Amino acid sequence: MIISCNNTEKSDKKTDQTKDSVQTDSVQNDTVVTDKDYLALGFELMENESFGDLKIGLKAIEVIKLFGKPDKKTEPEQWAADGDYHQVWTYTKEGFDLDIIGEKEADLEIYCITIYKPCKLKTKKQIGVGSRLEELKAAYKESIDTNIAGGDIIIAGSLYGGMTFTLENDKVVNIFIGAGAE
Repeated sequence: MIISCNNTEKSDKKTDQTKDSVQTDSVQNDTVVTDKDYLALGFELMENESFGDLKIGLKAIEVIKLFGKPDKKTEPEQWAADGDYHQVWTYTKEGFDLDIIGEKEADLEIYCITIYKPCKLKTKKQIGVGSRLEELKAAYKESIDTNIAGGDIIIAGSLYGGMTFTLENDKVVNIFIGAGAE
C-alpha cells in the first residue's frame, strides 16, 4: 500500500450521506439505511486527532519549540497534485515524520504525520505504537471502514482523509494521519 499526503480537499466537500442514520421514505414507507460517510469521519479525525501536541495544522515553529530541529529535512518540492511546497521532517529518536507544507518560513505547518517505533506519543484515544488490535478496534470502532479494513492495515475514515494503522502480529507498528490518496 502506498500512502501519500496529496490532498487539498477540506471537510466542506462532504457528501450528503449521514453518519449511520436511518431514513424513512414517507411516501412508500420504506426504510433506507444510509452508509456512514467515512470521508467526513476521516476529515473530522484529521481535524481533531493528535499525537500529544502534534496535530495537522500545527505551525512548524511550534514543532521546533516542542521537539527541536529535525534530524533530517528534505528540500521543499512543489507537488503538481496540490500546488503546495512539501518537505519531510524526520525526528528519528522520537519516531515520527512530518510532511510540512508552505513556501515561507512563517507559513510552514504540518500536513501529515506518521509515527513509528520508538515513538511514545499516543492518539487522544490512547492508541500508539505497540497498541493491540483489540484496543484499536474498540477505540475507533465508529470510524473504521470495514469494507476496506483487513489484513495488516486498518483505516479509520477513508484513504482520502483519516488515519491508517499498520499492524504486525496484531500490534500497531505505524500510524499515519492525513490524506493517503487523492
